[in-house]
Amino acid sequence: MRASVSIVPVPALITCMHPQTVVMFRAIPLAPYVPRLLLAGLFTVASMSWFNPERYYHPSDVSQVSNNFDVGDVIGSGSYGNVYRVELKSNREKVFAMKEISRNSMPQLIATELRILRNYGGVCNIMKMYAAFREQDRVFIIMDYFPHDNLDEIMDTLTNVEILAYMRNLLIALNYLHSKGVIHRDIKPNNFLYNRKEGRFSLIDFGLAQIHEPKNSSILKTSTGSATNVNQSNTVKETSMCHSKDHSVLVSGDENARGTEKKSESHVGEPSSSKNNDEPCSCLSQPRVCVKCVKMPFNPVPRAGTPGFKAPEVILRSTNQTCAIDIWSAGMVFLSMCARKHPIMRPIDEQDAIVQMAMIFGSEEMTQLAKKCNHELQIDMRTVTRYGFDLVKFARYVHGGLDSQPPPEQPCATCRGLIYDNDKGHCMCFSSFETSLGDLPQDERMMMEVVRNALHVSPEKRYTAEMLLTLLQ
Repeated sequence: MRASVSIVPVPALITCMHPQTVVMFRAIPLAPYVPRLLLAGLFTVASMSWFNPERYYHPSDVSQVSNNFDVGDVIGSGSYGNVYRVELKSNREKVFAMKEISRNSMPQLIATELRILRNYGGVCNIMKMYAAFREQDRVFIIMDYFPHDNLDEIMDTLTNVEILAYMRNLLIALNYLHSKGVIHRDIKPNNFLYNRKEGRFSLIDFGLAQIHEPKNSSILKTSTGSATNVNQSNTVKETSMCHSKDHSVLVSGDENARGTEKKSESHVGEPSSSKNNDEPCSCLSQPRVCVKCVKMPFNPVPRAGTPGFKAPEVILRSTNQTCAIDIWSAGMVFLSMCARKHPIMRPIDEQDAIVQMAMIFGSEEMTQLAKKCNHELQIDMRTVTRYGFDLVKFARYVHGGLDSQPPPEQPCATCRGLIYDNDKGHCMCFSSFETSLGDLPQDERMMMEVVRNALHVSPEKRYTAEMLLTLLQ
């Protein structure tokens, strides 16, 4: 059953001052069909409803671009738009990255991205913005050109030193943003660029970001450190992925969302009330959704992000999503790096994501979180564990494969049934985690301590970026 999220457009009108001026924002009532490219560079991002998707123009067709830059190859693309390598015509030695924002982006999201880059870019591993301009329905951002490695290609060769440096630098960026009340909402390897040769990092793509306004708690206010460089060292090889078998999950109290990688923001509603109906649900373990579940109330809350990196409270549609959702996403990145496998989770939809989380991190924590979100989570217990996996063993087996380990003295029937191709019954039950953690070398133990405390299912138990940084000292 696909759930729909109501999207309420907000007529956000923003203005920016272009070249070599301070970017300024204010709301002004301009007609959406009239371009406002003034001599001083003033522009307005207005309603995008007039966009014709069948029309396409190269960036050089825009006068602001052609007058100032030579446009090179596309160096990045996605749902956010395209990124081009451009050279400044007045000085060919100056190279920049120019992002053309997707014309399907909501104006309010464009406004937020520009504000964040203007106010916080250029420090603490956050991408620096030099200018922004608009022509009709096309918006461009001029940023640093940042040569970087594809993390997917080097994942299996990363050293512990490099992983620790990556962790530290991403947490430095998040610590700074969170201290300003900014939630990135889409932390993943593709959005934290890594230049392996120079040991430099840069957090990009704030197209889904939002300013967090806490309900009952104060925003984290901390000072930040500086980025730490890394040295090259030995390589590690071989990857293998574990898969879950058939599963069934049902979230009562809300319709389940499926298969959409990114959704635009919507207004957060009040929590829905769970109806304690004695009539049992009839679709548990069945390939359908029953009438009872279809009639459950629906909460239109923010659920943007990338599958495999979304925090559990996002998938369960909590109405109190905080900066902790970025910490979860960072934790999933770190777990992937420790296992030298990207990504760890490949959910086909949000039901599948819930089952994979329940299997790796335990059904008990997921069920408790669902209750806090005013939902009743029903999972076929034959497909998950109650307390989750020993993450040290899990990362080791994902990296080297089950066959790389000696046969267990006593096979585990639970893990044999849960883990793909685990005929020998290698045990990964959570009960052995502390022992496994204590047996690790110091650098690996430090890495796994960060992973463990970043991946608490409960956002209240999850460490902040500042707290995680103390583990890396």
